[in-house]
Amino acid sequence: MEHEWFESPRREEKPTSSAMKHILVALMLIFTVAVLLLPLWQRGVNRSLEVEYRSLVNNRILLEEQGQLLRASISTKAIPEAVSVYSWQEEIYFTPITAIVARGDL
Repeated sequence: MEHEWFESPRREEKPTSSAMKHILVALMLIFTVAVLLLPLWQRGVNRSLEVEYRSLVNNRILLEEQGQLLRASISTKAIPEAVSVYSWQEEIYFTPITAIVARGDL
């Protein structure tokens, strides 16, 4: 009886508390790995988006250049001098069209 004052009462651990500890440790490890891998995953996604964006910008620039070339070609072929030169090369002769306009009030 003389040693009763320093002995604390012992609580018995429930059998589920040890299993709960293991589950919590596993969840903490999974969370830690996820936190460490998240920035790497984000960096990979950002890199792929940057590469796709650059390719889209390059394609847009190429399409604009092609459009300018097509407009230049159309405008070059639309001038009368070019039409007469191309017609001479292709042996096309222009003849005037005489139009007869019929009036409906005869």
